[in-house]
Amino acid sequence: MNSNKSRITLAVLLAVASGAATAATVSNTMTVTATITQSCTLSPTSTLSFGDLVAGGSDVTATSSGVSLLCTKGSSPKIYSASDRKIINGTEEIPFNLSLTSGASADDLPTTAPTETNLPTTTGEAQVIPIYGRIPAANYLTKTAGAYSGTVVLNVDY
Repeated sequence: MNSNKSRITLAVLLAVASGAATAATVSNTMTVTATITQSCTLSPTSTLSFGDLVAGGSDVTATSSGVSLLCTKGSSPKIYSASDRKIINGTEEIPFNLSLTSGASADDLPTTAPTETNLPTTTGEAQVIPIYGRIPAANYLTKTAGAYSGTVVLNVDY
């Protein structure tokens, strides 16, 4: 009986030892996925400042260094602003133009989402979009002296 036990123990040890000596490899594939979600971020880079408006002056233009727009590559963004375009001091208001065109001779930054893109198709890298403003002289010549300010909300559909 001892001899049978010894043989079984020896057989087990040999089986274990022979398994360790002959390692095997098994392979298979794993699927890897990702989805890029179309998105945009919009950050103002400066203030649109008209500076000092003086009596007897003429139309005043201003250019901000714009807004930084970062969208997923291939997006066709459309920028607009539904905000009131005026700066305020107490009860007095000075209306102004907003535009994507230098000089802002027209108030042509859309007030609702345009149906067509009004910006270049994006590359996936941040681009700076200049925003131009103009206050026609007739809008400020009869106003009281003081500091006027306001805000506009810029929207981007993509």
